Amino acid sequence: MHFDLKNTLFLSFSLIPFFLIFGPAVPEIIIFLIIIFFLKENFSYEKIKKYIDKIFIFFSIFFIYIFLISFVNFFNNSIDLITLIKSFLLIRFTFFYISIKWLCENIDEKQIKKFIHIFIFTISFVIIDLIIQYFFKVDLLGYEAFVPGTPTAFRLTGPFGDELIPGSYLMRFSFIFSFFTIISLKVTKKFYLPMIFLFLAVIIFVTGERAAIILFVFGVVLFLLFSRYYLSLLFFLSLFVLSILFVNFFDSNIKQRMVNYTLYQLNLNYLIENNIDENNTIDSFIDNPYGAHYETAYNIFKDYKFFGAGYKQFRVICLKEKYFDKAKSRLKEVRCSTHPHNIYLEILSETGIVGFIIFIFIIFSIFSNFLKYKKKNYFLIFQIFLFFFPFISSGSIFTNKNLIYIFFIISLSFIINGEKFSKKQNVEH
Repeated sequence: MHFDLKNTLFLSFSLIPFFLIFGPAVPEIIIFLIIIFFLKENFSYEKIKKYIDKIFIFFSIFFIYIFLISFVNFFNNSIDLITLIKSFLLIRFTFFYISIKWLCENIDEKQIKKFIHIFIFTISFVIIDLIIQYFFKVDLLGYEAFVPGTPTAFRLTGPFGDELIPGSYLMRFSFIFSFFTIISLKVTKKFYLPMIFLFLAVIIFVTGERAAIILFVFGVVLFLLFSRYYLSLLFFLSLFVLSILFVNFFDSNIKQRMVNYTLYQLNLNYLIENNIDENNTIDSFIDNPYGAHYETAYNIFKDYKFFGAGYKQFRVICLKEKYFDKAKSRLKEVRCSTHPHNIYLEILSETGIVGFIIFIFIIFSIFSNFLKYKKKNYFLIFQIFLFFFPFISSGSIFTNKNLIYIFFIISLSFIINGEKFSKKQNVEH
């Protein structure tokens, strides 16, 4: 292959996080082109097999398994042809993964530097756009902050338009961004890292995304403890708490969304209210919308233990009257959604025990791959840990966007753990 074409493909790969801001369409085109050229250059098993590893194998088994379930459901008239085709096309992500391994074989220091700069620019653009939207109520692209009828739903959208995901977007790239910033500025990690973490935490907090901020702060605490940066951890937590108190004091919308509404959902609103409406209290976790989704997903799993209800079938099966009757949640009327808002419950309910076991093997294969390097990059390890953390609400793992997030981050190991990167970036990972 002509060297310039391979450079162009790597540059396109570098732009995936930027184009994800505007939806999965352009990243999907980039992925398609990278796979096509990879197969063109490696159109034989003998050539491809050197790129195959445990991650590729277990993900391939998982996606083939999902397709087989969908195939059976299609002939049982449980799903339509479009859903069947979508389940078949999941396999493209495994080929994207090994395509990036091939693409990173001969990258040079100049390409690595360009990749880092593009990544930092992308995340910085989102951050600046959110700051502008927070203070001026409209961002650089003309999008207004999402403030519907109730203040409990105050959210920032940033450049994502009507999608309420800027906080989760930043969280998913937060540790990689922090690492690249440190090595680009060539500053002391122990001193500057907690400040970068603090800045990101405050930005994620004001987006109004509770799951994103909880998960990010939890990840930062674990990371700093693991790194034995105890003073840095104390610095981060102290200033983060002060920053949150400051924001809540001056911004009633954020306080209503992030504090008051959270306490209400946890049945702790007595901490901020003197008069409590007994008809409007929550007795347990399942009495909030997420709890209703989780309960329904669990009930579906009990009915489809071994093989699950099928790919993207939670949204269909949950409508059955028996799941209304089984539900103990006081919000059983809102038990349905496109997914259960937890990737593990989604996999259990839609792929059963068999799919869940394969998924666990996938996770182990990813972490074993990251940990095999002599000089381990814990920024990358903690970044993927946040995505697979089980005890938090999340988006559907089967959306194109989330699968692109996963495979992009996993593929970063080919760059960060590469010999050229290690020589170029003489820093402690």
